[in-house]
Amino acid sequence: MYTNFVRKISYITLGSALFSLSFITSAATITFETIPPNPSNFEVNVSSIGQIQFSRPYYNPNLEWVGIPVADISALYGHINLSASGPMGGFVTDGLRISLVNGATFNFESAYFGMTHPFDTRNIVAHGYIAGSEIYTTSIMPDQKATFVNFDWVGVDLVAFDVHYSSGYLTIDDLSYSLLSPVPEPSAAMLAMCGLIVVGVAFKRRKDV
Repeated sequence: MYTNFVRKISYITLGSALFSLSFITSAATITFETIPPNPSNFEVNVSSIGQIQFSRPYYNPNLEWVGIPVADISALYGHINLSASGPMGGFVTDGLRISLVNGATFNFESAYFGMTHPFDTRNIVAHGYIAGSEIYTTSIMPDQKATFVNFDWVGVDLVAFDVHYSSGYLTIDDLSYSLLSPVPEPSAAMLAMCGLIVVGVAFKRRKDV
């Protein structure tokens, strides 16, 4: 009888605690300002920053370049308004792929984009994927200044930018993303503690009997 009682209490406590799990969001912004400029050729190829890794399409569709070129955009192109929070920024020609280093899902929040050439004919499309299936898509029309684009894409494992234009480069800066991690609410932790106390008391009573 006591064994069944203890077992029921344990199941109820565990189920209630799991049901009470909530999620916290850990947000981060990649500004590229931590990358020191390279005076010899202006650009530095960066494969990853924090938990984000970068790659670019290769001429062979089955291959990719690893990393994103990062430079002092104001010094390289003379367009100080192409970067958002500072002079450093990333730039690409044919496209960009963004994912987590560990391959997990993340939320893609926002970024700033710009074009280096005043006469660009631009066609830039952003895609959000999960397990190979496209779940988000949006067109971007940047200008010769850092243009803010809000995405709010939830639960993607890959963000891809297809870039088609007549000349110049696409610049990207202040890339914001967030991660979701489950944490128990205070009520869930208290419930679990109370459940353990009840189980302990029940075992003690059974032993005394």
